[in-house]
Order: sequence, then C-alpha cells, then structure tokens
Amino acid sequence: VTFGPDGLLYLNHGNSGALVTDRSGRAFRIGSAYDGLMSGDSVPLYGILPQEYAGAKSDDGHVYVGGFAMRIQQDGTDLEVIGHNFRNSYEQTVTSFGEVFQNDNDDPPASRTSYLLEYGNAGWFSRDGLRYWQADRRPGQDIPTAEWRQEDPGVMPAGDVYGAGAPTGIVYYEGDAFGEEWRGLLLSCESARNVVFGYKPEPDGAGYALNRFNFLTSNESEELAGIDGLGGKVSSDLKTYFRPSDVAVGPDGAIYVADWFDPRVGGHSDQDKTVSGAIYRIAPKGFRSEPPEFDLATTKGQVLALKSPAVNVRALGFEALKAGGEASIAPVEALLNDDNPYIRARAVWLLPPLGNKGLARAKSLLKHEDERLRLTAYQALRRVGADVAAMARQLASDPSPRVRREVAVSLRDLSWEESSDALLSLAKGYDGADRVYLEAWGIGCSGKEAEVFQRLQQEMGGNGPLNWTPQYMGLVWRLTP
Repeated sequence: VTFGPDGLLYLNHGNSGALVTDRSGRAFRIGSAYDGLMSGDSVPLYGILPQEYAGAKSDDGHVYVGGFAMRIQQDGTDLEVIGHNFRNSYEQTVTSFGEVFQNDNDDPPASRTSYLLEYGNAGWFSRDGLRYWQADRRPGQDIPTAEWRQEDPGVMPAGDVYGAGAPTGIVYYEGDAFGEEWRGLLLSCESARNVVFGYKPEPDGAGYALNRFNFLTSNESEELAGIDGLGGKVSSDLKTYFRPSDVAVGPDGAIYVADWFDPRVGGHSDQDKTVSGAIYRIAPKGFRSEPPEFDLATTKGQVLALKSPAVNVRALGFEALKAGGEASIAPVEALLNDDNPYIRARAVWLLPPLGNKGLARAKSLLKHEDERLRLTAYQALRRVGADVAAMARQLASDPSPRVRREVAVSLRDLSWEESSDALLSLAKGYDGADRVYLEAWGIGCSGKEAEVFQRLQQEMGGNGPLNWTPQYMGLVWRLTP
C-alpha cells in the first residue's frame, strides 16, 4: 500500500483478479482465466472462480481483467481501478506529480518496468480475460511483443522489457541527500537478477524513456540461478543469493534495501537454511543518519513533514495541513517557490481541499509556465470534483503532450456531448507516432468510439484512403480494437 500525493491509498492485486466491493457499495468484477490457486478438487474455495466473472462489467461501467492497481479513500470508500491486465505487479510508486511507475513479472523473458498510464490495459490476458497471450500470439511476434500485446490497439506501451526476472519493491527518490542530479531516481528491485535497477525517467512525448542501469548488484556478470525460468536450478556461487525484496527512502534521505538472501527465488521455495537477511543503507560518504525532528502540532512542523523524502512522513504533513483548512493556504502556497520541484508539486495537491481560496489558486496554476505544475493542478482539481469538461476545453490544445495526456484520460467517463470538442482537439495534437498519447486519447474515447470516428472521418479523412495521414490512420486504428 502506497500513500499518494493526493491523500489517497494506492494498492494492487495479482493476475487472478478479484471480486471486491468497497465501502461505498460498488462492486468490481475483475476476472481472468487464472484460477489455479483458487480451487481444490474443482470446488471453488471462495464460492466463485475468476473465470465466472471474466469480461463482466464492474459497477463503474468498465471491464477490467487480470492484475490491477487501485486508489481508494482512507476510509475504504470510492475505490477506483487505475490500471489492469497485469501479470503480477508487486508494488507501485507514485511521484509527487501523480505519475505511477510499477514493475511486472512473468516466467518467459518479458519482465518489465513501466509507466502506468491511468486506466491503461497492460495486455496480459485477452480483453475478456479468458485467453492467455500465447493463444493470440501472431506469426513473427517475439515473446515481449506478444506477451504484452504491443501490436494491439487498446494496450498501453510496455516500458522497459528486460527479460527473465522476478521484480519486487519499487520506489521513486525525490530527496536531496545525494544532490540534485539524483532527484527523480526510480529504483526497482529485481530479485531474480540480484540487482536493484536504476532509471532516471525522461519525458518522451506523452510518456517517459526508461533507460536502465545497475544501481546495486552482487552479480555484474548476470549469471542467473535459482529462478523459475531456469527450472529452479541453484548455484553455489553467493553472487546469485542476493535477493532484494524491497527498497525504501528513509526520513534521513538515505536509500534502504531489504535482502532475503537465498539460492532460490520463485516457485514458492526458500532454501536458505541459515535464515539470513540484511538491510542495506545507501548514502553519500560521510553521511550521518539524522532524521529531522518536527512537531505536527505546529504549522512549521507540518510543512517540514510534507517536505520529507520519506513518503510515510509526507503523509503526516499532508493530513495535518489539510485539516488546517484555509489557515494552511499561506504556508502551502509558499512551497510553490521551493527549490525542489517535487515539493512544489506536493503543494499543488494540497491547495484544492483547502477551501474556495485554495481551489481558486489551484485553478490559476492551469496557466502556469511549468508544464509539470499544470498537469499536477489538473489532476488535483479532478480529485475534488472540479468541472472536468471546462478544464479539458481549456487545456486540450496545451503545448505539452503530457498535459494533453492527462486531459485525455480524464474524458473517459464524460458523455460525447461534454467531451466532443476536447477529443477532437486532442486528436489533432497526435503526431502519428506517440503510442502513450494515442492510448491516452483512446481511453478518453471509451464508450464514444462510433461518434468519435464519424467526426474524425468528416474532419480528417475526407480525401480518400490514398491520402490518409499517419495521424488519421493511427487514430482510427486505436478506435477499432
């Protein structure tokens, strides 16, 4: 479970799916073909198998399958599925700009680290959840392409697909202890490969380029052992025993990695008879672990907590400042000038819940020169029920493809009448190549595909098939999964 910058809790579930009802009374029927762990002697242990509700609509009107990620209020109400059709994503990390990154595994060589596009379909099962990727693999497709359905419309880009693996904990570093160049470091534990991968996600159209490097490893030669992909064959070489299970950021700004140390990973097997393990701290030379002290009863202490590099400490500051209402506006607004861009973003999320003045200040940020603050303000205003249709019309032609991405996914549950102009403006902003942008736009068109196609045909496809542009062909391809 991860605390998000919006004050919501983020969590996920594996590829079997689930039938879950939140405390608002809404049911989510997220089925799949995967029932091997849910039945004994062909009798469902939980009354119903995932196959029986695969392809069924949830109470929000959408179909979800396989593994899924959610966000939810802290009282258990208002659950929302924010991505689905994973294999077995272990954890998610949410940046202060509201972007979600996760890893995902499978036994064939197709484990990955991904930017999770909001409401994105990750491609593991068929759209009804009843077919594995092998059933739909087409001639000439390699495993990573087929497994994550990367040539199918309606599926988000897979991110960094790196091969055999068993990814575990993941975290995004926003602190200052290592200097400015290490802000924005994404760390993903890869227990099968004896490594903690590092990434510095860079904007790439509407998405992010994920260029991988080894941040911490015991196995530079990458001689793997004890993994499912090799049938579990173990090695006596201790370099293959480092199994990082989690990575976290401390309130002191250091990075902490947990290792369960074992010759085997996967297969529900542990073979370390010494029952060893370790927690490692990674910090600059000469570092002293001195977490800042703060008093949450004071505004100064609340602000100090919100600025923490540790997400659990930030949660304390967020909740206390939010409870302060309009009295918190001035100290929160002051953070919009902080040297650290992630702290500036945390302030944006806090403004809308602080009353009418905070709401008005957040709306003014939709015109901010920094695209990251514009996209954060847009998301923060959505969370408090602002008029999405009006904001979408304002930003549908924004120069930033990332801002337009946020606009696109926000239109998913709006009617055609409310969203038509914005969807057409967003369509005209597609460059013919950006798959993250195209998929975000397609998500915004959900339930409105026929109307969108008719409008596109009139305004962009009138010169006959021989003159269709890559933009028009891509848009129509996405509308017809």
